[in-house]
Amino acid sequence: MDPATPPLRIAAGLVPAPETIGKLRTLVRDQATLVAESGDWLRRMQKSLDQMKVRVHGAVSDIDGSTGMAIVGAMVAGERDVKKLAQFRDSHGRQSEAQIAEPLRGHWREDPWFSLQQALKRYDAMEERIEAYEKEIQRQLAEMSPAQPRQSPAPPLKNANQARGIKRRGQEPMRPAL
Repeated sequence: MDPATPPLRIAAGLVPAPETIGKLRTLVRDQATLVAESGDWLRRMQKSLDQMKVRVHGAVSDIDGSTGMAIVGAMVAGERDVKKLAQFRDSHGRQSEAQIAEPLRGHWREDPWFSLQQALKRYDAMEERIEAYEKEIQRQLAEMSPAQPRQSPAPPLKNANQARGIKRRGQEPMRPAL
């Protein structure tokens, strides 16, 4: 060890041990890979919908939002009535049911519909795995936390859209931990 470098105070619990950081880094990298893969399955769902001329992305801003996923889930379950599909809209949404129903008109060919089913299953499985990683990361961070918690809370985010996105994705508990 270099005499000019002060020793890490690992024993006092102030700095996590390098192997602990390595474990956490591995989990975060694996989770990032799963997030990228879930994005691929989301794009495949979009492609299947485009092949059926069903423009969910024209009806809602995010296909992976609550309204978009509710509509896609109902389609996969067999619902074809656009008025019923539009009823899945979030009550806080900007568009009316009629505005959402119009872009959902399309044809229901079997081949893209089957592909949509399979892509949704894979996307849901990826989301479950991402959630499991998130729980494990939270657990590891809790173990790494010092015995004396920091007195000041995490500073508020300056960007309101970023703050809403973090809260919507359920990532708010991660901010104080980090």
